[in-house]
Amino acid sequence: MHYTWALLAVWTIIVSGLLAKEIIDINAATRAMALNTARAHLNKEKAFRFWAYARGGVYVPVTKDLRPNPYLKIPERDITTPSGRRLTLMNPEYMLRDLNNTFSALYGVAGHLTSLKPLRPANKPDRWETKALKSFERGSKEDVAIIKDKKSGSETLRLMQPLFVRPVCLRCHGHQGYKVGDVRGGIGIALPMNSFIKDANRQIMVHAISLLLLWLIGDFGIISGSSRLKKRTAELARSNLDLQREVEVRTRAETALQQESSFTAAILDTAAALIVVLDPQGRIIRCNKTCEKLTGYSIEEIQNKRFSDALLPAAEARQVNRYFANIHQQPFPPKLEFHILTRNDQHLAIDCSNTIFTSDNGEIEYIISIGIDISDERQLQEQLLHAEKLSAVGKLSASIAHEINNPLFGIRNVLELLLDKGRLDNSNREFAELAVAECDRIKSLIKNLQDFNRPTSGIMTTVDLTTTINNMLMLTKKEMKNKGIKISTDYEPDMPPIQAVSDQIKQVLLNLLNNAMESCGPGSEVIISTRKTANQAIIKIADTGNGISAENLPHIFEPFFTTKAAVKGTGLGLSVSYGIIKRHLGDIKVESTPGQGTVFTITLPITRKSK
Repeated sequence: MHYTWALLAVWTIIVSGLLAKEIIDINAATRAMALNTARAHLNKEKAFRFWAYARGGVYVPVTKDLRPNPYLKIPERDITTPSGRRLTLMNPEYMLRDLNNTFSALYGVAGHLTSLKPLRPANKPDRWETKALKSFERGSKEDVAIIKDKKSGSETLRLMQPLFVRPVCLRCHGHQGYKVGDVRGGIGIALPMNSFIKDANRQIMVHAISLLLLWLIGDFGIISGSSRLKKRTAELARSNLDLQREVEVRTRAETALQQESSFTAAILDTAAALIVVLDPQGRIIRCNKTCEKLTGYSIEEIQNKRFSDALLPAAEARQVNRYFANIHQQPFPPKLEFHILTRNDQHLAIDCSNTIFTSDNGEIEYIISIGIDISDERQLQEQLLHAEKLSAVGKLSASIAHEINNPLFGIRNVLELLLDKGRLDNSNREFAELAVAECDRIKSLIKNLQDFNRPTSGIMTTVDLTTTINNMLMLTKKEMKNKGIKISTDYEPDMPPIQAVSDQIKQVLLNLLNNAMESCGPGSEVIISTRKTANQAIIKIADTGNGISAENLPHIFEPFFTTKAAVKGTGLGLSVSYGIIKRHLGDIKVESTPGQGTVFTITLPITRKSK
């Protein structure tokens, strides 16, 4: 039942998304159509205006509806024909205004000429036109807006383009101070949106009804399929009459289940899991969108290629190829874990479940593999395992440190008493002194073990990382110089201080510097750099020394793991450093290439003080 509801929810989301997209597309197309219509009307008016400019205006008879233009003050504005008929000159603006009045009354599309310095008061711009005209003076070529009437609720698309001064314009407007090329005003169109909106609503209604029918059909299919699956499963549970009948019923139920799974996979093409359909030779028949997104390859790029060749690293590809080569002799593994090699050479850990589909005669038709990216989970498990190791060693060290220290102290006192008051020859004295030194080494080892569970000073203070690093360099600079190792620094110029236990941070830095020094030979270099982000301080200690082998790299933070000789290290330095950085809510990572060097990266949180 939960599975059915999940499918219904996914299907509902898909259909709702399609409806939302249709509404957005239709509204966008409606606006574009209205804008194109407005531009067509505006171009018509501009064409008529250009025609009028080219003719210099036309003379028309004076009537009670068409009077001489009082704002046109030029010679021969009014003339009388030999027959006594009075004519007046209609300049282009007058002609266009008369045309707009007539056209608006017939078709509802209103044009308007306006200017910030109108000769005719009726041409004074409204608020929107004023804003558009000012934008033209700043270089704008067009202004568009949809204005909604507050009273009627109707919407109007308004479009305006600038009018530039031409030589012929100076006959009437030269006294206003215009020059050729100036923006004299604008010509606009007001297009009612009612018809466009009504058509858009009609289209939206048609699409909504169609998608509703599609949604109902899909719901019926999901519910019907789920009901059939439940019914057949129940029949299988009740069928226990004899072995032959049980085998037959189970076979039919498994076949039905496989068919239903195929249908479900087709519906869930947008599922979050990686889904790949393979033929018996391991060639890719199809994959879903998640597979394309994870791998970076489209279905067209990998279709009909072997899955191992297209997406797997070489070593894992050979193993998978063996599975397909023996697919008819031995069962194909139902679960596999492997790494996918993406387009950008990234390795993703995949936990994959495989299902084989066969025909009625038992031949394998195809294999469906459903995988989940578990890269983050694997990394988290490794970090958790490492943290558990450190915690176990810390608890063990805390429980035995006291018991070891007491007898060790007694042994050392006895040895010192023998050295002080015993009459030892030179040979025995050397052995006693060696024993005292070994006691001191055991004491140092116990101290390192105790550092797993408790800090050194434990007092959080404000720490200047640049100063702290320089102080630690002072302790190692001379020895590095004697070994012929170059030291380079690259500090963040404005690195903020952090809140930390100062001596613990010094212990980590000194340990990493000593490790770098021991890894380097003459002519090598140690580079210390600092950087910051919004909430982190980053310290990098890099060297050009021997590097760390690939097999040792995953273990360097483990307790007691060391590649040094027994007299040089206990294998606790990096483990203690790891624990210190983790207690400071930071992180420490390492990158290394054998023969080229190693880079340790420490990140620590920056605590911003409230102002």
